[in-house]
Order: sequence, then structure tokens, then C-alpha cells
Amino acid sequence: MKQTANGIEVAQGSRITIACLARNMGLNLAAFAPSADWGTLSSPIVITDHGLSRSGAFEAPMAPDRCDIVVEFNFLPDAGGNFPAGIDYTISITETTPEGQATTIDDPPPIIPPPIVDRGYKFITR
Repeated sequence: MKQTANGIEVAQGSRITIACLARNMGLNLAAFAPSADWGTLSSPIVITDHGLSRSGAFEAPMAPDRCDIVVEFNFLPDAGGNFPAGIDYTISITETTPEGQATTIDDPPPIIPPPIVDRGYKFITR
């Protein structure tokens, strides 16, 4: 996996997983848009030591091709309409090649309120 000015280059047939970690929140409101043929459109939320994790995965298309993905991040305000300090989402992207080699990149900066925030990704098969 390689980040370029045109997008993220991945190998044909690789499994791409986008993981979203909600930190300091009681809910993970990340949503994966149905713009890719997701193998796992929206996984169950997993409780970790660092927050609530949700992920989506798909298989990279035949080369040469491109796949655009949008992940939507939402935040739930408190009863007064404010967003608690320290809440955010962090994103990591993992490519697992058909040979089983895994590479992970983190996508900074973290997503912070206000709601709703979209982050798009372009995957290019090589």
C-alpha cells in the first residue's frame, strides 16, 4: 500500500479494511457509504481499551481500476447541545494482499466535532 497524490495504491485482489475508533464516546456513529462492494459493510462495534471500534472491508478491484469510498462520522451532543471535550475518531487503513502480507497506515488528523464529517478515500489498483 502506498499513499500518492492521486490516492492510495493497493494490489489487485487485496482486502482493504478501514477501521474507525471512537474515543471518549459512548457510541460509534461512523457509517460506511455503499460506494464499494463491501465484504463487511459495517462490522459490529468492538469495545477496546482505547474506545469503540467499527470497520468496513472490501476487495480491491481488478487492475487498473479505482474505488472511491466515503466514511461519514457523526457525533452526539450532550443534553445542552455541546460536544464533550476530547471526543474524536481515529482512522486506520489496512491492506492484506492475496499473499497474506498486511500493511497498515493511520489517517491523521483525528476527526473532531461538529457533526457530520465525511472523509473520502481513493483506492487505485496497480
